Amino acid sequence: MIKKLINMCDMPCIIMESYADMLGCELWDLVPEYFGLNHYGWFTRILHRNGEDLTQKIKDCIINQGFRQRRTLLPMSHHGKKPLKICKPC
Repeated sequence: MIKKLINMCDMPCIIMESYADMLGCELWDLVPEYFGLNHYGWFTRILHRNGEDLTQKIKDCIINQGFRQRRTLLPMSHHGKKPLKICKPC
C-alpha cells in the first residue's frame, strides 16, 4: 500500500531544453534559478555555466523570434530535428 505520493512536473526540464535549443547550447550549459513547485514555478534567472547571465538574452529571443517548446526529453538527433539556434549560440 502506498502511503505517500510525490508528484513532480517535468515542465521545468522541458522548458530548459527549449532554452538550450534556442541558444544553441547543451542543457547542462545552463544553470537555472527556479522558485516554485510542480506547475507553479518561475525561473528567476538563467546563467551559463561560465557565470554569464542569459536571462535577458532568452527574453529577447522569445520576444523577437517566439518560443517553441520542446515536446520531448530525447536528444534532438534522436528524432531528426536540428536545434533552432535562433539567437547567437552560447
